[in-house]
Amino acid sequence: MEIGEYPAGDALSAALTGLTFGGWVVCLSDLSAPWGVSLPGGRLGAAHIVLSGRCFVTMAGSGARVELNEDELVFLPADRVHKVSDAPDTEAIEASQIAGLQIADSFALSLALGGGGEKTRILTISFSTGSDLHTQIFAGLPELIRLSLNSVSNQAQLRATLRAIEVEMATAHPGYLAILRRLAEIFFVQLMRAVSLSDVSDRGWLFALSDPRLQKALGLMHNQFARPWRLADLARACGMSRTSFCDRFTEKVGVPPMTYLNRVRMSEATQRLKSPGARIADVAEQVGYASAASFSRAYRDIVGSSPSEVSRSPGVEPLFPATTSS
Repeated sequence: MEIGEYPAGDALSAALTGLTFGGWVVCLSDLSAPWGVSLPGGRLGAAHIVLSGRCFVTMAGSGARVELNEDELVFLPADRVHKVSDAPDTEAIEASQIAGLQIADSFALSLALGGGGEKTRILTISFSTGSDLHTQIFAGLPELIRLSLNSVSNQAQLRATLRAIEVEMATAHPGYLAILRRLAEIFFVQLMRAVSLSDVSDRGWLFALSDPRLQKALGLMHNQFARPWRLADLARACGMSRTSFCDRFTEKVGVPPMTYLNRVRMSEATQRLKSPGARIADVAEQVGYASAASFSRAYRDIVGSSPSEVSRSPGVEPLFPATTSS
């Protein structure tokens, strides 16, 4: 195994290494009833962790709602507009109207809000990214995922990270923002592990990881995407027939294996095209194409734009639409 590679079975590490966090938010809120905040969404994902007390999280579009008590969290894979409040019928104020709250790509703050009643403490962590890989990783997930810190398999690690975030927020010693950024990224990976090992769904990329054979295939695709894989090669590596492998992969992940592999390649190519001085011919070779011409044709077919257009654009837009299940 070369440096920088991961075991074929560790698809989560291989995939998440391709995510570059472009922004992060950590907000520690001390709230007293009645209170309610409407959050604008628009990020890669968000999590609200109840450290004490309780709250309700309600999606603006669907009306889906979860109640959270102490030591519970909710993860929003597609961070859409939602309300966090002490009660379902409490009127919410827009986050932009809260004094001292400035929405930026990356920031950390402590917030006090409410009418002086029952107290709740919530830690909110959200992320944005310069990669589109999250649209594949989050495909098929419910829009609200509730987890208990008392029942997840990696509760000790999650609690340690959350405690470290609280300490950094409280002390604000020199370098604390750099530490918070890294802790937020660690929390995200730990959260993905917890979700993948939970039973909140049986469909989607994260839950395919619970199948050892599919996990191996996903690991190979992410870690060795430049290899000239054939369907038969991947099926053989997983100890399955071509038909069984293709059917099972499509059922769990939501797209056929070779479609998924091509998306991984184009996601990786998009990341590399954004690097200063990147040459299309070099990127083509790095993601497994014999020529710049064949790569450019495949890229346009899959992404809908040419590699040269992407390399000139200022940001990375999602290549494939995110999907969530209700």
